[in-house]
Amino acid sequence: MGSWSIRIFRIFGIELEIHVTFLLLWALFAVAGWSEGGLLGVIWISALLFLVFTCVVLHELGHSLTARHYGIEVPRILLMPIGGMAQFERIPRNPRQEIIISLAGPAVNLGIACLILPFITWPLRWPGESDLLLDRASVIQFLLMINIVMALFNLLPIFPMDGGRILRAALAMRFPYLQATTIATWLAKALAIIGAAIAIFHLKNPLLLFLFAFIFFGGDMEHRLVRRQEKLSGLFVRDLTRNHYQSISSDQTLAEAAALFKAFRPGELLVMDGDRPCGYLTSRIIRDATKQGRLDEPVTNHCIRKFSVLQAGWPLDPFAEMIAQSQQRLYPVYSFGDMIGVVDTKNLENLIAWHRLKSQAERRMQARFRPKDDQEDRHELHD
Repeated sequence: MGSWSIRIFRIFGIELEIHVTFLLLWALFAVAGWSEGGLLGVIWISALLFLVFTCVVLHELGHSLTARHYGIEVPRILLMPIGGMAQFERIPRNPRQEIIISLAGPAVNLGIACLILPFITWPLRWPGESDLLLDRASVIQFLLMINIVMALFNLLPIFPMDGGRILRAALAMRFPYLQATTIATWLAKALAIIGAAIAIFHLKNPLLLFLFAFIFFGGDMEHRLVRRQEKLSGLFVRDLTRNHYQSISSDQTLAEAAALFKAFRPGELLVMDGDRPCGYLTSRIIRDATKQGRLDEPVTNHCIRKFSVLQAGWPLDPFAEMIAQSQQRLYPVYSFGDMIGVVDTKNLENLIAWHRLKSQAERRMQARFRPKDDQEDRHELHD
């Protein structure tokens, strides 16, 4: 998703980005504003959109700064046509913390609504499109209502929205975390389908339909992430490290790299400067270089130099989300300053399953061939 986003600025050390589809939303509103009030209509509707998404940013900052209070980093906030999304470094496993973080966003919207209340002209009504372009009082009423709707809608028990996360956290107080996530996800899917049906057949609102579709698939993605993290629990980087991998020297050419890709079909090819990786190549880089007739150039002119490394003693669980979201597939692994192998995320699920089966088999073998006297001693100790 990062390649489809545009950076705006940093706030409290968090990158604020907009998805390119947000520009399409602005274009649709601008057309509506032009048809209602010409250039002045475009200016008014753009200002209104700016105010609404300022409230969205404040909502996400409520989540982000509260999460940071609990030691959870938030690299960025992404604005999309359907709202905002704060990207957490990790999901809080403490139910109390997750509830407080989830409530922080809607609390910000309700706080904004309270600040707007003294400036409201009564009676309160939902303003029409033409009112928003001509009447400041209608704009203020609209902002009040949009913040109330934003708070209440986010509190619906639809995972992964705020209310769904609160539900998951409450369930996690009684059930294992994965089971709590599963229950919250299936309930969210059912509610999202009902919401999508209402959006199609009753409200005839395509944007709302897209929102419920995003909720449906977003909840499913997070459920898979939690399930993957559960599988990673207790595993270390060294458990999935392999010492055989394809590499190429930094003084070799792209033609030689292309030959390696053709012969071995690696997902990525490490570029080595001596015994240290200095970058990596992908098959796409090779294809582009082939089209441009640049295969005689050294690999260092084309390799990706920005990459992450892992330490053998690190637990895998905290890095599962980073690995899942990164475009990098081959991670060099170090131990006491020396590179000992790589973790290939292409077959990560298979590696995890293989390691689990291997560990179970080793435990069964140890139990089977444990000395008889040792087993008897254990039984006596138990008795």
